[in-house]
Amino acid sequence: MYPRDIPDPVGAFAIMFRPSILLMSWSLRQTRRGSWRQMGHTAPARSWLLKCEVTPHVPVLDRQHQTKGKYDLSHFQYDSERDSYTCLEGHEMPLRRIRKEGRIKSYFAGKDTCGTSPIKKACTDAPFQTVTRHMDEEARQTVRELRDTASCDESRRRRKKVEMLFAHLKRHLGVKRLRLRGLKGANEEFLLAATAQNLKRLAKMVPC
Repeated sequence: MYPRDIPDPVGAFAIMFRPSILLMSWSLRQTRRGSWRQMGHTAPARSWLLKCEVTPHVPVLDRQHQTKGKYDLSHFQYDSERDSYTCLEGHEMPLRRIRKEGRIKSYFAGKDTCGTSPIKKACTDAPFQTVTRHMDEEARQTVRELRDTASCDESRRRRKKVEMLFAHLKRHLGVKRLRLRGLKGANEEFLLAATAQNLKRLAKMVPC
């Protein structure tokens, strides 16, 4: 089951330019998050949103098909219990290396196994094939499945309205950074900014 996905009770001011401000959404009772590429872009952020029962309608930067005509990740079967991959020839590719900085895990069988494979030329030009997997790949896959849903399309449409408000804040009202500390200070700044925007709209509605 996916997390709850109901319309947002609050619009523009749940996200700002720093990931920490995303915590404001809890007080605003957000259950769905649409965002720019810069916000919620990392896999740990997506995983965190899912754990908090927030549906992340965000893009996934996916390069698994950029293999220059060689076999991509879809040609390898992942075994979650053994934490290993299996190639088309049935050879197991166990976990060999972990890069904590990028949260990337590498799987490969080795030269002896790949060197004698009849499909090696279609698989890789390297001495042996290496498959990489992100530690938060399950969260990434969940976001991929949400990408083509009707609710995700609705979030894209609503996001355009939010982005226009932020552009107005940054360019015309000078709100390019937060000056008060903590979530309370950020909330107060946003309330003032929203009030200024609403007053400007009301002024345009009043006939001269």
